[in-house]
Amino acid sequence: MAHRVMVIEDNYDLLFLYETAFAQFGYEVSRAQSSDQAITLLKSDAQTPEVVILDIEMPGTPGTSVVDYIRSQSDLDHIKIIVVSANDNYRTKVQGRVSEYMLKPVGITNLIGRADALLDIKRE
Repeated sequence: MAHRVMVIEDNYDLLFLYETAFAQFGYEVSRAQSSDQAITLLKSDAQTPEVVILDIEMPGTPGTSVVDYIRSQSDLDHIKIIVVSANDNYRTKVQGRVSEYMLKPVGITNLIGRADALLDIKRE
């Protein structure tokens, strides 16, 4: 069974990079380009992700609303959240509610390694 990740990123190039890399490492990937789209997917998705890769600064609704939504739902509260942001100012706002907070630019191998570690995936 493939592990599931949701990538939430408004920058299409980064979204494509993350999506492609995670798929190459055997993850089943869903994606959203806004917080509102992500929340809609989380409400309706039968394939709940195990890990969410989240850009915190996006046009419209901020990524913090995704954190708030996930943590308010008992059936989603187990999801690991990795924030990937260019802005360190949100770290204290989500502290204790996310699994990782990484500053851009992020090496893709490092990002996948953090997701693997959170899910206890061992690669050779």
